Amino acid sequence: MKKRNESTRSFIYKGLIVCLLLSASSRLVAQKIESDTIRNLTLTRKSWGIGLGYGFSTNMLDSKTAKYLSNPSGLSMNFAMYHKNCYFGMDMAICESRLKRDLMWENYPYMHEGTDMSFEKMAVFFGYDYPISKMFGVDGFVEYNNTSIYQSEDYSNSESIAQGFGYGAQFNSFFKVWYFSYLQVFVNASMNHVDMSQIYKGYGSFYSTVSLGVSYKGWFSRLK
Repeated sequence: MKKRNESTRSFIYKGLIVCLLLSASSRLVAQKIESDTIRNLTLTRKSWGIGLGYGFSTNMLDSKTAKYLSNPSGLSMNFAMYHKNCYFGMDMAICESRLKRDLMWENYPYMHEGTDMSFEKMAVFFGYDYPISKMFGVDGFVEYNNTSIYQSEDYSNSESIAQGFGYGAQFNSFFKVWYFSYLQVFVNASMNHVDMSQIYKGYGSFYSTVSLGVSYKGWFSRLK
């Protein structure tokens, strides 16, 4: 299980590196474009773009689930495709939690208080991006997600998944890299309605998530 978590975290770290490389490459391409404009070429933004985000997430569990688990926190990553102001994509968060009391239920091993637990969220989302100004914007989104809670040391014997939906908002601050490429700092808050009693009968059906992070957002463009 440690190998699984390490490989997942490695994937997220690589995502951050890609995000930074995209930002740097955008500037290099833009320098080439700048020299081309001398030859009377104009750079035009297309209606499609991409986004890649990386952050840190904290989940606040409802009162039922909080009796058994500490609030999970960990790394998150998302990828989005933009069309004008609309976007869709995928989000992944890998968080760590601990049991607050002993647990035992059918088909699963007995787990003691203090056992390390993994809390993972995989979501598909659809949203709308509303720019407030050149430097600030706000998003609204809905999502369908899978939430997994399992014993970190023994994934094969303790995995369970619950499905549900969520909705939320994201506040963005933009920093222009070059032309139609931006780095943005974001704060994301979502409400997740997931029946976690599918995993354990004592768990509840709601948790909220707050994420803080950075992302790259770039629009496809062409010279004409």
